[in-house]
Amino acid sequence: MKKFILVFSCILVTQLLIGQKNRGLVDITKNNFYGEIHVGFFSQLVLNIETEISSRKKVTWYSRFGVGSGASFYGGDILDASSGLGGLGAITMLRGKKNSHFELNAGAFLGIDHSESVPFIFPILNIGYRYQKPRSRFIFRVNAGIGSVGLSFGKAF
Repeated sequence: MKKFILVFSCILVTQLLIGQKNRGLVDITKNNFYGEIHVGFFSQLVLNIETEISSRKKVTWYSRFGVGSGASFYGGDILDASSGLGGLGAITMLRGKKNSHFELNAGAFLGIDHSESVPFIFPILNIGYRYQKPRSRFIFRVNAGIGSVGLSFGKAF
C-alpha cells in the first residue's frame, strides 16, 4: 500500500505540473477535483483529479487519476463480490464551449480485494454530461457506462 501511495503522489504532482502549460481555445479550467459515486455491477466511490493535456477549439482532453473503493457485483452474487481499495487511471474527452459539455471517459479501476488480497480490475467506459461554466469552480457530472451509473460533484482550479 505504501508503494501505491508513493506512485499515486508522484503521478499527481506530475499531472499538476503538466497542467500549467499554456491554455487552448476552450475557456475552462485546467485542473479539476471531484468525488464520484457509481452504482451498478461495477460500483465505485472515488476521489479524482483531472489535468488538461490538450485543448482545441471545441474539444479538451484530460488525464484522470483517482483513489477510492470499488466493488464488483457481476453475476449477482454479493457474497462472491470483489471489493477493496484501489485507484483508477483514465482519459476524459470534453466537448462543448459554455456551461454544458458532452463527456467520454475510458480507463480502468485497479484494486486489491480486501478479503482475499488478490487484485481485480474494472473497465471504465462512460458517456455523460458535465455542467461546468467557463472560469467557474463548480462541477456537476452525471454519466452511465459499463454496468453502472454515476454522479459527481467537485471544484475546478
